[in-house]
Amino acid sequence: MKVNTSNLKSPRTGNAVANQYEIVFTHEQFQTIFFQSYRTIIAKLHINKKGDWAVTLDENDWDYSRTTLRYLRVFLNDYINFNGYTKDIRKNIESGLYKLTNLN
Repeated sequence: MKVNTSNLKSPRTGNAVANQYEIVFTHEQFQTIFFQSYRTIIAKLHINKKGDWAVTLDENDWDYSRTTLRYLRVFLNDYINFNGYTKDIRKNIESGLYKLTNLN
């Protein structure tokens, strides 16, 4: 297993964003990627080698602030080409596409 941590990058400037991180665990057959805002895990994304994915969001903090939501959308777009808004994340939760659980 290989682990890599880096700051998310601003889509506008391409610069690293303070306090917004992705933590990538690479295994032989899959990757598990976490989005962390400050000290809180916001999302977990599991992607297998075939490209199948599963998104789990923290049930308490996924929509904590506008900044958290902005970079959650950046994170999802980077990995699964999510190009929506908060209302679309809510729809994906309601439909069961994204799961909610306590990640902290």
